[in-house]
Amino acid sequence: MSLYKGQPLVLKVAAGALGLVAVGALVVAATSSDGSALADGADKSFFVDITKVKPNVKKPRPENDATTGTFTVDCGRNENKHFNPDNFIAQPGVRNGAQHLHDYVGNLDTDADSNNKSLEAAGTTCKNGDKSAYFWPVIRIDDDDDQTKTVSCPDVKSKLPDVPSQAKAEVDRNLQLLKTQIDEADKRLAKNENPRDKNFNQNAIVGPLKDKRVATIDRIAIAIGRNAQKPQGLEKLAPCQLGEGKANENEL
Repeated sequence: MSLYKGQPLVLKVAAGALGLVAVGALVVAATSSDGSALADGADKSFFVDITKVKPNVKKPRPENDATTGTFTVDCGRNENKHFNPDNFIAQPGVRNGAQHLHDYVGNLDTDADSNNKSLEAAGTTCKNGDKSAYFWPVIRIDDDDDQTKTVSCPDVKSKLPDVPSQAKAEVDRNLQLLKTQIDEADKRLAKNENPRDKNFNQNAIVGPLKDKRVATIDRIAIAIGRNAQKPQGLEKLAPCQLGEGKANENEL
C-alpha cells in the first residue's frame, strides 16, 4: 500500500463511522471537449489513518447449499508492468477515466478502449487461462504542485474498423509502438531539456512524434488493407498536443 506523509490512507465513506473502507481518492469526474477526463482534487479530510481503523467485516451465515470452499487463480503480480489510469467500465474510450492508477493482472488488453471482442482475443497472465481483468487502484503521491509537460494524442485503436485476424498481430504491435512513442516523448518532456527555448518541446519532441505516428499509423492501415478494405483518414490522428499534468514520480 502507498503512504501519504508516512501513513497509509483509506477513504472515509461515512462521518463518524466506517461501515466500509475503500482505498482511493474522492473525485468528481467529468469530460472535457477533447474527450479527456477531468476531476476535482482530493480532499484530505476524506482520509483517515488505516492503522487506526478497527476491522468490521462480518462473515455471512451460510445459507442452504452454500459453498464453504475456496478457489485460487494465480495470475502473477503484474510482473509485465501492465498499468494505466483508465476505467473502461465507467469511462469507456476515455483516457485517464479512472483518475487514479490501476495495476492489472489477467487479461492483457485492459485499457480505455477494451471491449468484449478485444478482451476475448487477448492473452492472459493467469496460469489457468482465465481472461478476466483483475485490477486494483494505486494511490498517487504528489509531494508538491509542480506541473509536468505531457503529450495528448488522439486514440487510434478505437477508430479502427474490425481488424482481420490475419492482420491482428501486426496491428497490435504497431498499436503498442504508438503507446511506446508517447511514453518516450513524456519522458523527454519530464527532463525539461532546454527550458530557455520556449519552442524546444514543440519543435524537438512533439513535431517529430507526429512524424513517427504517421509512419506507424500508415503501417496499421496497410496491414488491414491486405485482407480487407484499407481504412482512410487515419493520418488525421497523428498530431499530438502539448499539455500539462501533475508530476507522478512517486506512483507505485
